[in-house]
Amino acid sequence: ISVRVMLFLLIFFSLTGAEHHDDLNINEDIIVHTPRQLNDKSSSEDLSFVSDITMLLHQTFGTRPKENTTSPDAGKVLSNSSESSSGLNVLLIQTDQQRFDMIGKIQNMLPHYKDKTTIQTPNLDALMESGTTFNRHYVQSPSCGPSRGVQRTGCTIARTGVQSNKLVDEEIYKRNELILDKVKSLVGFDQILASRGYNCEVYGKWHVPIHLKYMEGSNEERAVRYDSYDFETGKHIAFAKPEAQIAKSLFRPCLDFFKDRLREELRDGEQRNTQSKYPYTPVRMDQRYGLSPAVKARGQTFQIGRDSLSRNFTVSRCQVIPIPSAMKRL
Repeated sequence: ISVRVMLFLLIFFSLTGAEHHDDLNINEDIIVHTPRQLNDKSSSEDLSFVSDITMLLHQTFGTRPKENTTSPDAGKVLSNSSESSSGLNVLLIQTDQQRFDMIGKIQNMLPHYKDKTTIQTPNLDALMESGTTFNRHYVQSPSCGPSRGVQRTGCTIARTGVQSNKLVDEEIYKRNELILDKVKSLVGFDQILASRGYNCEVYGKWHVPIHLKYMEGSNEERAVRYDSYDFETGKHIAFAKPEAQIAKSLFRPCLDFFKDRLREELRDGEQRNTQSKYPYTPVRMDQRYGLSPAVKARGQTFQIGRDSLSRNFTVSRCQVIPIPSAMKRL
């Protein structure tokens, strides 16, 4: 189940499933798109996607799009002028490993949470209050890769060929010619927007076929310009190796940069989080509760407890560090 909220400047907040469930942290991915000058080769067919977004934004906030009197589709697509090409930004915020009811405002709406301890999510509550909530929205798959593939392409998992998390990896899907053809024929909204003059950047987990980060039909020209961050230099960068881009996170580089502030040694009763590599205190539901730290964890799903990392070093916090400077630069 997925709840999606449409917000100011067309912010989409999407809750999907994931390959592993980390009860200690919630991943968060930020996709930023800003318009550059649109080129003269733009076709009305390809621009229809942008047009739909434009019209939806204006309908939502009661404004009217600027008209382009030189176009047969005046008022429906972005005009080829510097004035209008700088008028629309798209920001997509996508959380990972989060149930639909893991928002305080939603829990307060559900009867089975009455008189129960609920979570406090003031920022998410504020997004819901200022936007539109779709409470009967369903994703195609509870798994991360297939769900993200649907969202990025608008196709069902039967059409994308990405029907499992492993099928986002080219080394896997190229073994089957039918699936390979399906995946290679996919076109994502990053590619469409980039081809029509947008600067596209992604920070956080990707987990869809890697060719969707490149311009349609190219293995070198990038649709997604930057997708990583150098904590040492403070610069936005692109992953050098394509194979590293599938599910690469900013979490580990962030922790490595701030490691002098963090405690690595285990104390009595603690286990080591297999994602962060830092200690946490397990609760009874945890598979290793009361056991030796030498016992190997079966996966993030079974790691439940209180993290030793502060809120300043969660996955979400590390992922958003590059965002303010990226948005200001764009």
